[in-house]
Amino acid sequence: MITNPGGAELAFNNSASVQGTPLAGGPPVTDISDEGGETDTDGDNNGNEPGENDPTPALISGLASLGDIVFEDTDGNGLQDVGEPGVGGVTVNLLDAAGNSTGRFVTTTANGSYSFDDLDAGTYIVQFIEPADRDFTTQDAGNDTLDSDAGDDGRTGVITLGNSENNTDVDAGVTPLIPAIGLAKDLVGEPVQESDGNYKITYRFVIENLGGTPLSNVGITDDFSATFNGATSNAIKWYL
Repeated sequence: MITNPGGAELAFNNSASVQGTPLAGGPPVTDISDEGGETDTDGDNNGNEPGENDPTPALISGLASLGDIVFEDTDGNGLQDVGEPGVGGVTVNLLDAAGNSTGRFVTTTANGSYSFDDLDAGTYIVQFIEPADRDFTTQDAGNDTLDSDAGDDGRTGVITLGNSENNTDVDAGVTPLIPAIGLAKDLVGEPVQESDGNYKITYRFVIENLGGTPLSNVGITDDFSATFNGATSNAIKWYL
């Protein structure tokens, strides 16, 4: 067994030798492995002649890799511009050229990077799983080093890797998370008349973050004059 833990291309001569002693006596006969399946190409019963005892060259292809980043395309131009952050937690699958699973997948790191290492030279497709509340941005918008390679289905085109090649330009851009907020105001019970003839009314406010990005400094304004005719109190504001 030949091992190649470094992954680099490895060339060697696949040679072997044989020796036999004639039963009738005489000197031993020897030969070494030939390139090809014939041991005595000219048929003269002597396989140890020039051209008939050439070791077979062999080659172990160097291992390849591919990867790069999933980024947030803040300005929507399909390119990763300076300051646009990576997106972590995105599942990335490695497919063969026919779109079938190779059984390999990774998850992007906190800064959006990913990599598939120790690959045989060949053809592959990378499939990015669309993260929640985001869409893929424009595919192949420009410079291949900076643009997004993922289509609407999250798949790249077929990528060809040569021996020992390291392709670090397989990116996917996704749209930013869209902020949204929801407010519900419900009457709690019935109005209660106080001893002075005024009424006490209790409301419940429900606030929800309906978008995919955190919100801060959330404020509520309740304008009584817009609800009750003749109300003279000023609007009340709360900040959360």
